[in-house]
Amino acid sequence: MNAVKRVISFILATALVLLAWELIAHKVANPKLFPTPRYVFTESINSFAQFDEIGSATGLSVLLQHTSQTLLRIIIGTTLGSLLGLAYAVAGFYWSSIRPISNVFALLFRSIPLLVLMPLFVFWFGGSPVGIYTWLTFASFTVVATGAIDAIANVDLSHIQKAQILCASRTQITSQIILPAIAPEVISAYKALMGFSWAFSLGAEFLVARSGLGYLASYAYMYANMGQLLLIMVLYGLLGLLTFAMLHVIFSRTGWLAQNPLKQ
Repeated sequence: MNAVKRVISFILATALVLLAWELIAHKVANPKLFPTPRYVFTESINSFAQFDEIGSATGLSVLLQHTSQTLLRIIIGTTLGSLLGLAYAVAGFYWSSIRPISNVFALLFRSIPLLVLMPLFVFWFGGSPVGIYTWLTFASFTVVATGAIDAIANVDLSHIQKAQILCASRTQITSQIILPAIAPEVISAYKALMGFSWAFSLGAEFLVARSGLGYLASYAYMYANMGQLLLIMVLYGLLGLLTFAMLHVIFSRTGWLAQNPLKQ
């Protein structure tokens, strides 16, 4: 029943947005400045055919091709960065000697806006695909590492102390107490990361890529093609919602990730 309500609410919200969009477009009465939804979802989609080097593909197929390239970069970058970020946080707990240093670096990463660092990766890697993957990996690492370090700091020390009284090793404490305890907060950080990842990829592709949605957005901006820009904006929004919905379904059906088992 709740799922049906959410679907109905989404449909109504979408209809209201489209209605408001249509009314504003007719009020502006300038398709080059603010095109109607019908124009965006027909003419603007077809106009992406110009990005096909061979010239035989449709605008929709070109758009899907560039979307898949962006998605591939996000999957690789966020997966690698998330694993490294989680390993970094857990290592700081496991080896107490490096914990102060790891926490300082985590605080430093959190204090610096990630998008400010993006031009540095452009200069370092010269706009190569490696630079885009490295940037996405670094951004994902920062989000997950800081979230995991906070989660570890929030673990009830009494559980660790009880395990130590029972002569549990650091490996046992890490695997049986720390990892299960921080799972909910790490998952929340990962969900937030997947929302940010589309913005991270847009910035990198906008500056240096030769493919992907950010690349299409840069050309649409360069030639003031408002229809293409609006279409890409809508596509980013839908992809973000779809990503969040998929993660929500996956994690909600995985019972042991739903809540901290130490608090049950």
